[in-house]
Amino acid sequence: MSSIRSLAYSSAREIFETDYPGISHSENVSKLISLLQTSGSYEALVTNDYPPKLVTVRDVLKVTHPERTSVSRISFRPPSVSFDTPIYDASLKLVHNRIRILPVMEKESVVGVVRQTKILEKMADCDDLKTFFSEDLMVENLVTVSSDSLVGAVRSIMLKNGISHAPVVDQDGKLKGIITAKDLVWHFVKPRESMRVGEKTGEKIRLLEMRIRGLTDKNPFQVMRRTSILNVVREMIAGKKSYSLVVEKHKPIGIITPRDVISLLTEFRPKIQIPVYIVGFKGQDEGLVQSAKRKIERVARRGLKMHPDLREIVVHGKVSSVTGERRRFTIKARAYTPSSMMAVTAKGWSLLTVFDEICEKLDRRLRRT
Repeated sequence: MSSIRSLAYSSAREIFETDYPGISHSENVSKLISLLQTSGSYEALVTNDYPPKLVTVRDVLKVTHPERTSVSRISFRPPSVSFDTPIYDASLKLVHNRIRILPVMEKESVVGVVRQTKILEKMADCDDLKTFFSEDLMVENLVTVSSDSLVGAVRSIMLKNGISHAPVVDQDGKLKGIITAKDLVWHFVKPRESMRVGEKTGEKIRLLEMRIRGLTDKNPFQVMRRTSILNVVREMIAGKKSYSLVVEKHKPIGIITPRDVISLLTEFRPKIQIPVYIVGFKGQDEGLVQSAKRKIERVARRGLKMHPDLREIVVHGKVSSVTGERRRFTIKARAYTPSSMMAVTAKGWSLLTVFDEICEKLDRRLRRT
């Protein structure tokens, strides 16, 4: 048995794989769908692009004309890792980019991939994972659908909410099944070889108007609030499931995906203190300024999740106008990365209120990908 900590500090070299689905950027999406079905994968690498690109089931879900859409139209550049990248860092890239595969690069060549599922398999050997329970990791406020929902409507819901799983419930909210993005891709965006005589290639197939009842998995994987995460992981691996529904009184109250589990490994990433410089507040309440600095430092630490290369934040303030004894303040905060600068501005008569506003604006800006 290993521990979560020892796994987090091991390297990509120990878990990388050389067998992965690959496709040319010039192929059409119909060919991609067949590849994903055959390999049982949610994602494929575009093998003849540099830097390497990735295409996912979620991207395929957007396509309505698979025969006329090339893979290059929906592929994107993912982050990559090297052999020496720690697992906590690889997990961070997977979690924050909401992907399941990372290319492993050596001398500008793809030499393999790090898979989310491989990390999950390694976590199944971490005995300390049993100290966590379903309720600790589950994502609440689920987006649910009914068995009478139309395929086209569920597709739109998934794209709008950025989700790949939707529990199917009855009018009382009780669980009746689950539908996934994979189910919709296989049945809605149909590759040429599965199209019936009389269907025109690439047209919006009538499946958009059919109910999802026939596509639903009526026996979804279920666990309880206090189920050990170690058991959840082992069951997901054994059943080849990409989710685990947390159910209480026959109603889904949460969902756990491999992404939620491997996020535990990201906590071992060394905590980085982002330098925060505050200038232009000479003569102002020093306690207030220092309190604002601590707030901005917390914002910066949260911002690292979306911008791991964040280098520093500079906050500059000035009195922009005076009316009697009242002073109007203008504060501008700039966050710097090696390749960009993000700026937000706030104005007002109360320095405390303006500092709070600048923190909120900066937080929203840093959270934006």
